[in-house]
Amino acid sequence: FHPRLASPPLGRAAAPRCPADMAAARWEFQGPDGWQQFYTEQHDAMHALWLAAKPSYDFSLGGNKYSIDLRRLVQVNLATGTERQVRPPAWAVSELKVGAYKPQSFYAQAAADLLRGSDDRKPVCELRLLARGAAIPAAVHAASQAEACGAGAIRKVLTDAPLERGQRAPQITIHVRSLEAQSSSRQRKWDRVVSGLGREAESMPKRNLLRLMKEFQKIEQR
Repeated sequence: FHPRLASPPLGRAAAPRCPADMAAARWEFQGPDGWQQFYTEQHDAMHALWLAAKPSYDFSLGGNKYSIDLRRLVQVNLATGTERQVRPPAWAVSELKVGAYKPQSFYAQAAADLLRGSDDRKPVCELRLLARGAAIPAAVHAASQAEACGAGAIRKVLTDAPLERGQRAPQITIHVRSLEAQSSSRQRKWDRVVSGLGREAESMPKRNLLRLMKEFQKIEQR
């Protein structure tokens, strides 16, 4: 048994990107019939941990126990050892191809804008800066500036030098996680905690509310 929905698998190319469909797009795993969505409960927990750069997510479903490596993006069935690839929804990840024909400041500003979002556009959860050859310094600069201005945090750097026409062609991919998206995710989790208390939160002594906030922070740090 694998965590899946009864609906047809949602492929990367067909993943909804418009705001109205965003809530319907969830994390996916690669099953025997293609990419399939996780249940909302698993999606919410996994997405929050991924945004917070946590290393893994463990859960049980259908009598089976699973562990997901959020760095390698691999799900493991702890009983059988079966591994499956997982991926975030298409709307959560954006790619910015960096070239050498524009000033470094252009790409630094573009990266910051994508990570912060705007009044009419949500911040992208993860930005992947792609560059080759002479454009690599510009990608490194954009990622460094995103960290310096508090827009994002570098989570992964991948380098390669494939052979092209008899020569090595260096390339780099820098994964930058949006701090704005991470903050919004934490706020939504806190709002759910408070809404679960209902009117009790309004009459709760300040000391108890502060204690609840500390417990919430402990859970976030795990």
